[in-house]
Amino acid sequence: MKSHYRIDDDRIVLRGFSMGGAGAWHLGLHYPHLWAGIEAGAGFSDTLRYAKAEAAPEHEKRAWPIYDSYLYARNALLVPTVGYGSIDDPQLRASVNVKEQLAKEESVSGARARFLVGPRIGHKFAPESKQESEAFLTANLPRTQPRQIRFLTYTTRYGRYGWFLVDGMGKHYDRAEVEATREGNRATLTTRNVTRLVFDEPLTVTIDGQSISGAVKAIERDNGRWRSAAAPLKMPRKRHGLQGPIDDGFLDSFLCVKGSAPESTLLDTFRANWDKFLRGDIRIKADNAVTDADIRDHNLVLFGDAKSNRLIARVLPKLPVRWDSKGITVRGQRFDGEGLILTAIYPNPLNPNRYVVLNSGHTFGEREFRSTNALLYPRLGDWAVRKPNGELLAAGFFDESWR
Repeated sequence: MKSHYRIDDDRIVLRGFSMGGAGAWHLGLHYPHLWAGIEAGAGFSDTLRYAKAEAAPEHEKRAWPIYDSYLYARNALLVPTVGYGSIDDPQLRASVNVKEQLAKEESVSGARARFLVGPRIGHKFAPESKQESEAFLTANLPRTQPRQIRFLTYTTRYGRYGWFLVDGMGKHYDRAEVEATREGNRATLTTRNVTRLVFDEPLTVTIDGQSISGAVKAIERDNGRWRSAAAPLKMPRKRHGLQGPIDDGFLDSFLCVKGSAPESTLLDTFRANWDKFLRGDIRIKADNAVTDADIRDHNLVLFGDAKSNRLIARVLPKLPVRWDSKGITVRGQRFDGEGLILTAIYPNPLNPNRYVVLNSGHTFGEREFRSTNALLYPRLGDWAVRKPNGELLAAGFFDESWR
């Protein structure tokens, strides 16, 4: 079974079982403000154990908080939540992970979360457990908003809760928290690892013990002090929807751009995987056919180098890298060799509200698509350097200012 919604009098309950259970944990805990309730059965909620990824390199592990939904367990207290698995189902661990993480932080007694364990019936939802889940969710409908919101995230991609958006962080993939109360147009907030917030309307704000003058739509932290900020952010800065990593470039409309060189093997592979596993055709244009409207409306995924692709030649001087015929310099590291390939994501210098991606589709491939969606997590961070044969030399992340 797959994740699905149940709609009762315009109240939406997110439900899932099996791999749909993993989807329910992800969507529910990343976007808790969207749902009247969550019912997640089995699935997975962590990468290390489920994917048996102990040998993963450090740059891969660094991005796991994007995909490890159990880390967001405290968000389960913002929405009525049921976790389930049968006692003999190995995927019971998904629910146990969330319960154990929540217990480390909060008392779950009387909380808006229930964790049910069914009898020995394998990978199935026991009828008696299903009845208990239904009774719990029904008793909590319609959903009531907690007076004090305690929201956490590890990335600005999952930074929204109702009336506020975490739009900047001190360091991505470290835990960021917002505790907030709001009465009318007045809000009081306490934060951790948050550098920028955007509100749904101008508010009078007290944050981390500091009162901001006047009603504000956005605020940012600078040298330990909060101040009113421009919205949207103008300087290069990791923010909601423009925070990376490379795979984030395919969560919105994108256009692949090929240059004058022979067809790119990387592009061929991306196109084949998208067609086979995601059931669609990717947009592809030649570099001399890209229009101003394309630059405005799409993330640009550019294949080639500065000699073969005129759009790479346009954007490369404005990226925090150096790439010439003799090698590549990125984050202070120099890689020498002819034919090296730079893979990266960066706010597009031609339209900073969109991405530019160099020489990459998804950073996982056919083997992962064929195996389990627990393996569909980012592999390269924000940048990578490869040999012409595909061998990875290095990969990593830009800082919060895209440097």
